Amino acid sequence: MLIIIVALLVLTALLLFIVELFLIPGISIAGIAATLSMAASVYLAYAQIGVVAGHITLFANIIIIALAIYFFLKSKTLDKMALKTNIDNKIDLIQNNLQVGQQGTTLSRLAPMGKILIDGKPFEARSQGEFISENTAVVIIAIEGNIATVKEI
Repeated sequence: MLIIIVALLVLTALLLFIVELFLIPGISIAGIAATLSMAASVYLAYAQIGVVAGHITLFANIIIIALAIYFFLKSKTLDKMALKTNIDNKIDLIQNNLQVGQQGTTLSRLAPMGKILIDGKPFEARSQGEFISENTAVVIIAIEGNIATVKEI
């Protein structure tokens, strides 16, 4: 009777482990229950049947886990769950008429990124690493894409 209970625990652990791998990926109740079922089967085999039965149950559980993982990886289930698209779009650069040497004021604190106001239009800007307070006069020293690098006047 104990051998049937141990075999049922191992079978239950196998089924729950398969559910964990194929249907509910991640750590879920099925995975925890599979682990507990395997542990219970090994404990019961060692404690109630004997050392030989415990060794057989332990190695059977290890082989079952290894085979389940092997078939899981071979079944390409991970490929079905993985995102396969490539993002090849680029950001549209805003056409700004900023030029090196233009002067303006900060709309917000540059710490080191923030907004500046030049000719009544707001622009993204960054300082050279220092903090520049709000409403401070600045001059553009470089432009990279949509971001102007400024320093305090």
